[in-house]
Amino acid sequence: MTYLRIILVFLVVTSFYFSTKLQSGNGQIDPEDITYKPNWIISEQNGKVQNNTLAPVAEVPNKTNKTPLILIHGVVSDFKPYCNWKFLIDEINKPENKEFADKHPIYIFRYSSSGDHWNEGVDSLNSGIQALLKDYPEGTKVKVVTSSLGGCIFCDFIQDETKLSERIERVISLSSPFWGTPLLNKDLSVSKSSRLGFANVLIFNSTENLFPVLSDHLAWRLPKNQNKFTVLKYPCENIKTKMVNYGAYLESPFLEQREISETEANEWLLKQLKNTDYKQAWNSLMHYKLSNEIFKEKQSQIYLWNYNDGLVPIYSSLMLNPNINKFNGVTELNAKALASIKHMNPNARLFAGINHSEFTDFSYQEAKNHIKDVLSNKESSISHFIIKDLS
Repeated sequence: MTYLRIILVFLVVTSFYFSTKLQSGNGQIDPEDITYKPNWIISEQNGKVQNNTLAPVAEVPNKTNKTPLILIHGVVSDFKPYCNWKFLIDEINKPENKEFADKHPIYIFRYSSSGDHWNEGVDSLNSGIQALLKDYPEGTKVKVVTSSLGGCIFCDFIQDETKLSERIERVISLSSPFWGTPLLNKDLSVSKSSRLGFANVLIFNSTENLFPVLSDHLAWRLPKNQNKFTVLKYPCENIKTKMVNYGAYLESPFLEQREISETEANEWLLKQLKNTDYKQAWNSLMHYKLSNEIFKEKQSQIYLWNYNDGLVPIYSSLMLNPNINKFNGVTELNAKALASIKHMNPNARLFAGINHSEFTDFSYQEAKNHIKDVLSNKESSISHFIIKDLS
C-alpha cells in the first residue's frame, strides 16, 4: 500500500495548492472586464492576462491582411503566465517562422477554470471574439488553438453561432474531452468494483470541490443500452471540417491485457512514482484507473477503451462518434484501427507516449523535439505540428 500513501500525500498537497490558488484569485468578476482589450499588451504585463479577457500578446499596429490567432487554455493554466502558451509563442517568434508570425497576431483568452464559471467563460469568449472581429477589416477570419477544457468551452459557444462560425478559418484542439472523461463520472469513480476505490473517491471529491463545473459538463456519458451513448448534439458540428484534433495515449504493460493482477498493477504504479516526476506518475495512475474502470463496468464494447492519455480517451479527444459500432470489440491500435480512425477523422493527429499533462504543461515539450504522429507517420514537435496545421 506504499504507493497509495504516496498518492494520498500528493493529492492532499495538490488540493491545498489549488485551493490556495483559487482563494487568492480575482474574486467577483466586474462585468466591464468581460471584454476584448486590444490595448492590454500581455508581453508588457509579464505575461499576465486579465480574467475573462481576450488580449494581444504584442501590439498590433496594422490589422490589415492579418489573421488573428486566438489561444484558449485548459484547467489551471489561467494561473500561469501567458496561460501556459509561452512554448508556442516562442516557437512562432523564431526567425524561421517570421512569415507566419507577421500574418498571425497572437491573442490569449483567459477564463476562470475553477469554481462554477462555465457560462461566464462561454459568454466572455463569444463577446471577445465578436469585438475583436469588429476591430479588423470586414471579412477577416480567425484561427484558434485550444487546450483540454478550452476546446469544450470553445465548442459550446460556437455550435450555436452560425454567422460567427463562418469567420472561423481553422481550429486545433489539444486533447480536449469532447465526449467527456470517465474520471468525472461519479458512478465510475466511486464504483465498488474499482481496485483503487479509496483513491478514486478522494480524486473525484477533490475535483468536484475544486472544479465543480467539470463534473457538470465533462462527465463520461454512460451508455443506456449496450454501447449506445446519450449525446444531445455532436460537438462543433458546424465547424468540424475546419478542426484538427490532437489526441494521445500512454503506453503501458496493460494496453494489450484484459486481466491485470493486483500485485502487477501495484508494482508497476509504484515504479512509475519512483522513476518519474509526480505529473507523469499521476497520469500513469489515471491511465490505469481509466482502463480498469471502463472494463470493470462492463463497457468493454466501447472501442479502444484502453487507449487514453491518462485523463481523456482518444475517442473523446479525436471526436470519434461513440455511437458508431465500427470499433466494437477492438482492443488493439493496429493498422486496421488506425485506418478506421483516419477515415472517420481525416484531420486528426495521434501521439504515443504523451500524457495529458504534456499537452497542458508544455515545459515537458522541451525534451520532445520530435514525436511521431501515428496517423500520418510524420515526426516533428508539437509546436511545429501546430504551426503547420495553421498555415
